[in-house]
Amino acid sequence: MAFKSFTLTLAPLYWSAAIIWTLASSPTAQAQDHSGTTIRLGGILTQLFFLADDAEAPTEKINPAGQFHYTRVFADARTTLNESVYVRAYTRLVVNNWSSVNAEQSYVEIGGSYGQMQVGVRNPFNELVIRYPAPQAFLAVGDEIFSSMVKSRTSIPQRDGLTFKRHVGKDIGVSYQTPRIGGLQVRVGYRPSLSQTEGAVDKSKQPSNAVDITASQQMELLGGTLHLVGGYFRVTAPQSDPRVTEAWNTAVNWRNEGWEIGGAFHDARLNNGVREAAWAIGILHRTGPWAFSTDFRSSNSRASKGAPVNEYADRIMMQTQYRLGPGISIGLAGFYSLQRDISKVKWRSKGGTVGIKLIM
Repeated sequence: MAFKSFTLTLAPLYWSAAIIWTLASSPTAQAQDHSGTTIRLGGILTQLFFLADDAEAPTEKINPAGQFHYTRVFADARTTLNESVYVRAYTRLVVNNWSSVNAEQSYVEIGGSYGQMQVGVRNPFNELVIRYPAPQAFLAVGDEIFSSMVKSRTSIPQRDGLTFKRHVGKDIGVSYQTPRIGGLQVRVGYRPSLSQTEGAVDKSKQPSNAVDITASQQMELLGGTLHLVGGYFRVTAPQSDPRVTEAWNTAVNWRNEGWEIGGAFHDARLNNGVREAAWAIGILHRTGPWAFSTDFRSSNSRASKGAPVNEYADRIMMQTQYRLGPGISIGLAGFYSLQRDISKVKWRSKGGTVGIKLIM
């Protein structure tokens, strides 16, 4: 298909960069008073532009060009009560015009030699320790834009499809995390409801009492660091809600100064009996300011355990990144995807994205 003409507007880049640069360079960007309180300000800016050759239905006319704009600013305050206890308050705000979420993360953390307790809106530990289900040179877990570059033809979620963030999102909760002992660290989380509506929950209409537990083990192996992760998630859901009620995942990652190899697997059981599974594997190489990676991801759904696959979505992506300086990088990624919908129709797509990231 022929690509259509397009215009790339850089105005969002200018004002977004100005916000982050102002925060990062202000006198209060990192200040410490005499009582031991430290305040740190910063942000993340990502600008991505893409072209895609997407399969179309007879009545569709999909624009092959698009742009993504992600901006986050954060404030992190920490005070030390004594030699073994500290209190930390963290808030990360979304400043994108298209986003309906303002405080993406907002929590209080009390920590010390006996571990950490966190209360509020916090990304699940399962996502934090897995970091990259498959190593990626340029895009991160939060930049999983495949589902936005290509029209989804299945009911299988692509974003956050390999970690528990897919289930808990931005829901408020409480968690406890042990210190890392002998390389092992465990975290247990509880959320009264899987809803951003705070207050009393009607369990006959909303999922409630979500619990997740994740264990992370680190060890030195073959001149690098081996990281093993395993997690379990469960929520009580009413019969009228077909969402996930139980899930588990596992991930493995090995890295040294120049190489990184890893993969992850996620299995979910929905309340209506449908089973969903997803896995990913990838390899990354770093040399100087350059990074290169290749990863493959596959996901599918079945009407029940052991039943034939109803629909699936596969994709392979190659990425490269060049680090211009501290916190500033440019990158390029290309992909090919194949989806099969519930009617067993196959949809093929390919494309690429280029962009810039600033982390202050």
